[in-house]
Amino acid sequence: SRRPSEAGATEVQWPHKFSLRRKITLVIMITTFTALCAAGIAFAQYGVYRFKVLRVEDLNALANILGTNSTAPLVFKAPNAARDILQALAAKPYILSAVIYDQGGKPFAVYHRGTPKDLYSPPAVENEVSRFTSDRVLIFQKITFNGESVGHVFLEGDTVEYRQLLEGYLLFFGVIVAVVSLGAFATAEWLQRLISNPIVE
Repeated sequence: SRRPSEAGATEVQWPHKFSLRRKITLVIMITTFTALCAAGIAFAQYGVYRFKVLRVEDLNALANILGTNSTAPLVFKAPNAARDILQALAAKPYILSAVIYDQGGKPFAVYHRGTPKDLYSPPAVENEVSRFTSDRVLIFQKITFNGESVGHVFLEGDTVEYRQLLEGYLLFFGVIVAVVSLGAFATAEWLQRLISNPIVE
């Protein structure tokens, strides 16, 4: 049997089995594929980052509107009016739940999509927070009236659109890689002749 050093030398020598033309084509294809992967990953990361930024901005703006509209119900102790305000969120399918808390941090009005209200447990109040979890976007905002805190508003959004966007990027990237790779292979076959033919002759 061959010794390890001989086996390693044989493995290293495998590119020598290719002709000069194939080596040039291989180098061009590897370079093209590497550049495509780097550009595709950077493009997808930037797209996902922009989506997260815009989604957080959208939810913060929505939470601010809800908080402003909820000051009167909180001040005058009208939870039914606050619940009516939250029901308008039914028009936004990506909002899973919303809670208005009173000054003491107790749920004052609750909205939850798809689950009976008596089975939904609102989270504890946090300071102003905007963050992504693995499958949720969470927003906490303080509600103020005449410069004083009268409560908090909480919004929970899903990340279905985020996953759909990522899947779309991956599909789009795969199609681009396939199409560009075919074009690069045809171009490489033509370009390598310009280099290899004079050398072979």
